[in-house]
Amino acid sequence: MILIGDTLKAIEHYSYAGRMVPSKFLPQYYIMNLCLEGGDTLNAVNTANVILAKDVKVERSKAVQRIIREAQEVLLNQKSLKCN
Repeated sequence: MILIGDTLKAIEHYSYAGRMVPSKFLPQYYIMNLCLEGGDTLNAVNTANVILAKDVKVERSKAVQRIIREAQEVLLNQKSLKCN
């Protein structure tokens, strides 16, 4: 049973789901967001890179386009923080 606020357990389950079907974007997207919410920018950036390295099977998928755009934003925000 996952309790609300059990971030590590949620990440573990999303990682498992991502290993079961590696082509899916949502598990990595959820991990990236959990890392951002928890202030773990290093893992958020690493996960964003994983998302951006995935092959897109359905080019017209609005959900996948949004996930990719948000992953790009994570990387851009991280780069802007390093420059300041």
